[in-house]
Amino acid sequence: MSIFEDWAGPPSNCRKLSVLEIDSNYFTGNLPDYVGNLSSTLQAFIARRNNISGVLPSTVWNLTSLKYLDLSDNQLHSTISESIMDLEILQWLDLSENSLFGPIPSNIGVLKNVQRLFLGTNQFSGSISMGISNMTKLHYYRSGLQ
Repeated sequence: MSIFEDWAGPPSNCRKLSVLEIDSNYFTGNLPDYVGNLSSTLQAFIARRNNISGVLPSTVWNLTSLKYLDLSDNQLHSTISESIMDLEILQWLDLSENSLFGPIPSNIGVLKNVQRLFLGTNQFSGSISMGISNMTKLHYYRSGLQ
């Protein structure tokens, strides 16, 4: 079932949506670009354990009120944009168990509020930037990189 194909466009009545949790539903298809415009108050976007595929839309980084982003255990295949730094209040980031590739953005250390960071079981290359030492609130980190 592709919730994203059936959902023709962004719901216009979700202006105060704070949590969108659609995990473990076997949804398929790509995340649409409008996902980054769902709500300016969205604090948690959880779509783990589905069959979501395709690239991670750049509009995801427009969700600047996010504190919790979990897109783990899907089939996403793209790089992580340098625009990730726009999620300044993010506390939990889980993009593990996908097919993400390329380097982890060198500016990831700008996310100083991140407490949990899960990037493992992907195809990242290179090493993690020393900027991660700026993440002073980080309690748990898993990337699979050295």
